[in-house]
Amino acid sequence: MLRGLDVSHWNNFNGIAPIVRDARCDFLIAKMSEGSSYKDPSLNMWQILAREEKKLFGVYHYLKESADFQSQWNHLYSCIKTIDTSGVIVAIDFEASELTIRGFNVLVDLVNACLNTYGKAPLIYMSASTLNRFHNTPDLEEKWNTILTNCGLWLAKWKTMKNGEIQPACFDSLLHVDKFEHQGVCAIRQVSSRFCNQCYGSIINLDSDIAYMSAEAWHKYALK
Repeated sequence: MLRGLDVSHWNNFNGIAPIVRDARCDFLIAKMSEGSSYKDPSLNMWQILAREEKKLFGVYHYLKESADFQSQWNHLYSCIKTIDTSGVIVAIDFEASELTIRGFNVLVDLVNACLNTYGKAPLIYMSASTLNRFHNTPDLEEKWNTILTNCGLWLAKWKTMKNGEIQPACFDSLLHVDKFEHQGVCAIRQVSSRFCNQCYGSIINLDSDIAYMSAEAWHKYALK
């Protein structure tokens, strides 16, 4: 099991850098791009930090339903070319707001483009509630099951808090893979900033993640 953080330009670098340097932090996933034109200005800064601290690194593209596949793929591909791709996991952020037939078709095409170009499928980031919606939409379910044969899942599924803190039983359960009734592998799970606070002893508004894999397994998802 690996512990890590996901970040973007919204996060304060000076506040987060000490957490990344913590021996208990194993990886960092940074926002890379969005839609067909936006590149996160902090991307290269986060990768430099990850490399300096010998942490595993990943990037994510925020899928926009309003932009067509080709323009998003061209942009995603050009952004990937600006970073050192060795050992980097690529993920596609598929939010509930983009869950339309058009948005879903863009997702399918982006997955196929990654497979054809890099020989690796991206992880798919979504909330557990969004995942459930696929299995109540017959027109999407067959294609979605096809995606899951190639893609690992990065799921946001936060535990219920009590008095602002994760209770010990919940904390312990985060260290194990949830048993979802659907197909697919939960490779990474995003949890709340309170988990980050309890892990690293830092009071900071920052999403924390648990990867249910070893460092060696990370490289099976990653680009060469």
